[in-house]
Amino acid sequence: AYFTTPTPGRANTGGVELLGPILNDIGHTPTVARTTEALVVTTRVARTLSPVASVRLRYLVQFGGEVELPMLDDGTHGDGAAGDGVFGALIPAGVAQPGQMIRYFIQAADNAGSSSRDPLYLSPLDSEKYHGTVVTNPAVTSQLPIVELFVPPASVGAIDGESGGRVAVFFDGELYDNVLMEVRGNTTAGCNKKSHRLEFPRDHRLRHPGPGGRLRRTSFMADYADPSMLR
Repeated sequence: AYFTTPTPGRANTGGVELLGPILNDIGHTPTVARTTEALVVTTRVARTLSPVASVRLRYLVQFGGEVELPMLDDGTHGDGAAGDGVFGALIPAGVAQPGQMIRYFIQAADNAGSSSRDPLYLSPLDSEKYHGTVVTNPAVTSQLPIVELFVPPASVGAIDGESGGRVAVFFDGELYDNVLMEVRGNTTAGCNKKSHRLEFPRDHRLRHPGPGGRLRRTSFMADYADPSMLR
């Protein structure tokens, strides 16, 4: 087994049994694609107990259905030299419109039938399900930082309540998946423009320009109740 959470001084618990191929150095280029550019996704794959049998990419645009592509180490799929252990796949140009989100995960299997996935998605409530990016929208420009928020239909009403809903956030070239978003405040919860609290997955916290490390929790503050904008 591969223990995903360390337990020093205590018995080993949890973990992933029958570990499949190891997935490392996962990434995509360009960081933010244009509609005319293919999104190249790559990963380095290493065997564990048995030889690697297959590597596959599953992607989706916005909240549509998943599309599966083979990832190959043949030197023709953005993977570099053939046979170097790096596998690649090309998500075709034009599958997403300007401002739309593209998400994906990678799954590898070996000859013994064991498989691995990245992101691991060990907890539906506390881990990422997909990696991803956003197609650039040249119509949106600002000297201020831009936060792009993607809310699935099932979460549109939920994010304005205390139970919250799951959303995706894109900021400064980085996509955060499966973020919990809920209303923030008591009196201001009844305002037309609401403030919201966000809780990021433990395995992908928010990178921000301020001091300190990545954040697990932050808020989007509405100025509806404070039009002075003094803070």
